[in-house]
Amino acid sequence: IARLFSASCRALPAANTLPSSTRHLSQITATGIRERGGGWISTFPCSASMRSNTDFRQIHQTIWQTNKATDATDTTNVASSGQEESTSENAEGVDDSMTLLAEKEAEVLELNDKLLRSLAEMENVRARMQRQIDDSRKFGIQSFVKELLDVADNLQRAAGSVPSEADSADLSAESTIAMLKNLREGVLMTEKQLFQVFGHHGVEKYNSMGEKFDPNLHMALFELPSPEAENGTVGNVVKEGYTLHGRVVRPAEVGVVKNA
Repeated sequence: IARLFSASCRALPAANTLPSSTRHLSQITATGIRERGGGWISTFPCSASMRSNTDFRQIHQTIWQTNKATDATDTTNVASSGQEESTSENAEGVDDSMTLLAEKEAEVLELNDKLLRSLAEMENVRARMQRQIDDSRKFGIQSFVKELLDVADNLQRAAGSVPSEADSADLSAESTIAMLKNLREGVLMTEKQLFQVFGHHGVEKYNSMGEKFDPNLHMALFELPSPEAENGTVGNVVKEGYTLHGRVVRPAEVGVVKNA
């Protein structure tokens, strides 16, 4: 603005060289020089009499100082406004951070509570399962024992069929035969009932006599010659073998045929 103003003043002719009709134009005033700040900064007369370099330098210096002061003021205002905006933004950022932190802390507390509840529930389930396992070990054969009680009752009846005084009393042959018959019938009935109980629970007896020796089913106790049987077959059964749902629970104890 100062350079434009100076150039305009230098371009003016001397006042005494202008026609009278235009001599009033020699008084050119730089009125209303507007700076970017929006205010009027100064009014400087520029006439033909101000043709000396000293006057123009003074004008230039004055305008430059005025503009410098205005720029400094604007810079200060801008910096102050920037600081206020930065402070406001920082405050908003701090508020947002505090809100987010509070939300995360609440979320952590909620998750911690869920974790503790889950651990407690798992511990309760483990304890309950352990109790069920212990009960199964203790009372898993409850139904089997209940059925065996009937077998024990029949055995007691079979034993009661023989009077206690039979050991010392002189019994007739007819009485002895009748007593033994009753005893045998009671024992056979008891055996039948026992195998029924075994069958209800998957226990089965398998036949080994005359079968080929199988180490998975038989336990060889001795060898015996038998001309009627082949070598390696079962010729004698000491104890019967039993399976539980197809699995051997007791192998049969047998004697194996071996001919010379």
